[in-house]
Amino acid sequence: MEFMPLGNLSDLDKIQKISPQEMRLVLRQAIQALAYLHEQKNITHRDIKPENIPVRSRTPEIYIKLLDFGLSTQSNLLKTYCGTSHYAAAEIFTGSYTNSVDVWAIGIVCYQFIKGLPKHSKKLKAKDWSEKIRRTVERADRQRNYPVIRLLKSMLELNALDRPSAKSCLSHPWIQDVPLSLQSDMTPSNTCSDHWKRYQSSRRRYGTLQRILVYGSFPDFSQPG
Repeated sequence: MEFMPLGNLSDLDKIQKISPQEMRLVLRQAIQALAYLHEQKNITHRDIKPENIPVRSRTPEIYIKLLDFGLSTQSNLLKTYCGTSHYAAAEIFTGSYTNSVDVWAIGIVCYQFIKGLPKHSKKLKAKDWSEKIRRTVERADRQRNYPVIRLLKSMLELNALDRPSAKSCLSHPWIQDVPLSLQSDMTPSNTCSDHWKRYQSSRRRYGTLQRILVYGSFPDFSQPG
């Protein structure tokens, strides 16, 4: 089991805001993972959210993985009502959907850290929340021509049939043109080792240990990172 010393995206953002450059790498890595799951394994995750995206390192560049496949399934016929309402596509609540719900969820996560989500109310139905998200993204797209907003706009189509697949998203210029190394401007106090020390002394802040299974390799637990 591999230990992810920096917690998840939400944990990391509380210590130092995740930059758009870092989210560019996060989105690329997450889309690559989804393309593999969807195309090669026919697996739909169904519960993608910041808490299920652990971070292994942040320097010299951010490196993430996906965890918690407890709600995932290997099927083309998806009907089970599941997931987290903030990140669930509206069609999940209709009783019939496809793996495009993962594309929607990653789009929501990315938009959350780049622009911020609108206020959510428990009184909002799934359809109303999805439409509110869509209006927010369209408004951002009209205000300024950001390549990432244009990509997220396509990922956050209300009609699942109009959403690009994870494999198609990989061909988008904003993902393809990611530099080989996006150096972080983090201060020494936010290094991996310091995150580990603060994790040990403040478990409430960081939540529970984040571990994921790594096939074919055994991590070196003698080092904190």
